[in-house]
Amino acid sequence: MIWHAPHKQHKKNRNRSDKKKGIKLTKLFDLLKKCRKRDCCPLKKNKCTITDKKKDDDIFELFSSVDMSNFKPLEEGDKLFKDPSDYNDLLIINRFGKRSDFLIIEGYKNLVFNSLKQLQNEKGNLEKDSHIYPIMFLFRHYLELIMKHTLRNFRLSNNEISPNEVGYERGHSLLNLWNDVKAYISELENENIEDREYKIFSELINELNEIDNSSFSFRYPYQGVNNINGKITLSIPEPRDISLDNIEEVIYRMSRFIEGLNDLSYAQLDNI
Repeated sequence: MIWHAPHKQHKKNRNRSDKKKGIKLTKLFDLLKKCRKRDCCPLKKNKCTITDKKKDDDIFELFSSVDMSNFKPLEEGDKLFKDPSDYNDLLIINRFGKRSDFLIIEGYKNLVFNSLKQLQNEKGNLEKDSHIYPIMFLFRHYLELIMKHTLRNFRLSNNEISPNEVGYERGHSLLNLWNDVKAYISELENENIEDREYKIFSELINELNEIDNSSFSFRYPYQGVNNINGKITLSIPEPRDISLDNIEEVIYRMSRFIEGLNDLSYAQLDNI
């Protein structure tokens, strides 16, 4: 396929697996109870005095210190959305009105990239094991948004919708969106959805769909229930070791690929 988005440099893939890093929650809770009795806590800077020949103190490596001096109490007059004090303090929500869709897409993508870059510099397991949830949700939502935007462009170029119509249906299925995008791509000259990269991207969408088919797995610990007495079913059933280097590299490649298709949809608009 002919790329319309700039290519990016990627690090060499380094797969890693470490099956010995897990620890039972019951062990963690027992340690926390002991800490309370001895006035120490793994989340604070003061060093815990617990020592155990059975490596109980290894649990503290999972956590990072929390500097409470960075936190201030709520104050009278606090508001989330307040007029800026000067131009340097200015940001604008919905700057371009109906045309702000690209800002939302770009925002989710850049937060993913910046977060992955920051995560590479983190040493503690707390940051790595907790940040992966919002990162994967943001990336999945980015994919959903850019595919919907691509569909809208194709449908506008085919006169299937008017500029005042949304151009896509409500829903979070990446599989359905990708199948719809492929249907439009297959009608273009010089594009073949049987080509290698199309097949690889399809496999990656399927892989992501297996763990999160409706955009909830990385947002909620449990699957939704109809009443408060519903039994707990974990959104992600089993622990799984993954390579941070690899997921960063593949996310970059997937974004480059789908942005190339988004550029193709813009090119169709330019032809009408």
